[in-house]
Amino acid sequence: MPDLAQLIIEAINKRDFDKANEYARQLVREKPDELWPNYIVGMTYMNGGKPKEALPFIKKSLEIDPQYFWSHYFLFLIFVALNDPRAIKQGETFAAMITPDNAKKSPGELRHFFITLAHEYEKKGDREQSRNVLLKSFSFLPRDPWLRSRYAGTFFIRDDLVAMKKWMKLTNEEFKYVPKSQRTAKNTYALPLRGPSIKVHQGNNDVISHRGVFGGFAWDFVFVDALGRYEHRMDTKEGHFVFGAPIYAAADGKVIAVSQSDPDTEPGKNDPRYVGNYILIRHDHDEESFYAHVKQYSSKVRVGDMVSAGQMIAKVGCSGKYVDFPHLHFMIRKGFSMEAKLTGFKLLQNGKWVEVPEYIPQKGDVLRTL
Repeated sequence: MPDLAQLIIEAINKRDFDKANEYARQLVREKPDELWPNYIVGMTYMNGGKPKEALPFIKKSLEIDPQYFWSHYFLFLIFVALNDPRAIKQGETFAAMITPDNAKKSPGELRHFFITLAHEYEKKGDREQSRNVLLKSFSFLPRDPWLRSRYAGTFFIRDDLVAMKKWMKLTNEEFKYVPKSQRTAKNTYALPLRGPSIKVHQGNNDVISHRGVFGGFAWDFVFVDALGRYEHRMDTKEGHFVFGAPIYAAADGKVIAVSQSDPDTEPGKNDPRYVGNYILIRHDHDEESFYAHVKQYSSKVRVGDMVSAGQMIAKVGCSGKYVDFPHLHFMIRKGFSMEAKLTGFKLLQNGKWVEVPEYIPQKGDVLRTL
């Protein structure tokens, strides 16, 4: 019979973290003062979405070996998951330990680390330090399109369009070498609105504004009436059918960003001072769903909340400098936008409603939720 260490490795390779955790806890009981069993218990708890349970084992592993690289990595992720104020300090500690050899062997983990640390600074409002984190990441992963895309996005926030275009061009150059499998979402997502007649005003790679790797795969959703109209009164936000409609989480996940203080403007009178309100949720495979132009102060969730698919998270608004009328801007991303399939609706085809199990909505499509 294989020993416990071999069983643990086999379970991890199968991504059966519950089984690996069970074996590792047995090993801890046999060898409580050894590094590897304590680290594995903490790591598998964390990968199973149990940061509180992971914390004492990761701390124990660092008592045994204060310089163990991956224990520092998981301690940072645990602090982030628990909204612990020590997260940034721990992130800086881990960042100082990274070597080119680490980056070569584990680019995915380090990409996730740099993006997460940058986001922690963003949550504090320190966008300059967030950018510095991403700049540092280039010394280890210089041609990573995910990191380049995130860095380009920091210029969008600052409205430095010249710099953003420069970095988006560099990102696009690297993006063409990324396999299609990495540009396609692994999860399937539910339609984030509910209604009898939802129209796709803009679809993927639309010439209006959905372009480039950062936001090319995205949708703008509105409600329409039987005549295909968006509104009963064009010049007021309240006159648009979709304004104030509930927005629903597209999949189970964790809320990692909420912005809701920007005002809703009247159609055609967007205010260039405001980026717009949004909610960002992280899902399996580190994919994120992004909901933009959210109504001011309508968020029903906070950073750190765990949400379920179909849970109401906010309402549709008309906030932001790049919005001309109320609609929901929705996309799936992982550094850059990803092509994703949606589910839970019927599609209007030749005057008939046809149920489609999984589908990528196109510009002009009219959908009806099940």
